[in-house]
Amino acid sequence: MMPAIYLTEAGADDLRAPAGRTRIGGGPDLPQGVEWPRDASGLHLNLLAQIDLADLPSHEAPLPERGLLSFFIGTEFADGRVLYSPADVALTRHALPDDAAEVSRAVAAMLGWDATLGRMVVERPGADGLTAEPDPDGRLRFFRDGAPVIALASEYEIAAKPQRLRALATGDGPQHQMFGQAGTEADGPRSPVGRAAKHAIAQGWTDLVDPADWFVLLALRSGGEAGFEFNDHDTVIYLANARDTAKGDFTRAFAYIDQG
Repeated sequence: MMPAIYLTEAGADDLRAPAGRTRIGGGPDLPQGVEWPRDASGLHLNLLAQIDLADLPSHEAPLPERGLLSFFIGTEFADGRVLYSPADVALTRHALPDDAAEVSRAVAAMLGWDATLGRMVVERPGADGLTAEPDPDGRLRFFRDGAPVIALASEYEIAAKPQRLRALATGDGPQHQMFGQAGTEADGPRSPVGRAAKHAIAQGWTDLVDPADWFVLLALRSGGEAGFEFNDHDTVIYLANARDTAKGDFTRAFAYIDQG
């Protein structure tokens, strides 16, 4: 038996409410000076959820007592990232544009993969006034008629209606989960912790290769009012390592899709 905390939808998120509330979908709440995370091509990662650690009734793994965890994902469910914002920093809301999906589709039509560079490059002219300019590091930024626009990595992982989340609650819709067991296998190399340990080996993280140190940080299920479909898969699972999280470090978290 492994303790877990379940989270269910608790109604539409109020964009007028203070930043930093626990919810699924929408745009990220970030500290001043922290940019919305982008991938190697320059596309903004999709925010799937953010969790205010002070909302949790208990911590079943070594985590900071307070602060905000923000969960991002990239194209084809790659580039899963977790950003930790300490509780003593002021947060700013970054709104998800109403046309986020349309811009994402239009930008995707402009780009093609460059295997040598390991990122997307412009191959076709943009439509609807969209243009792209490279940063000094080669990543692209996108503009419409000269004004910057948010180009998300995926047109699909955009919540139809961002929802508040509440812990230890029952209700309609999917039950999301922190800690405990998740995925289609409880043990072995294809279990969540087994996959995370294999990922650590591939990344050369020699201090994180023991599966026993990994735990389920968050499992997000498709469906509900938020409307995530996860490409017809069932669950996005984020794993973190206790060696890192005990220090407030979430930079080496690992995410993957589990099809139930």
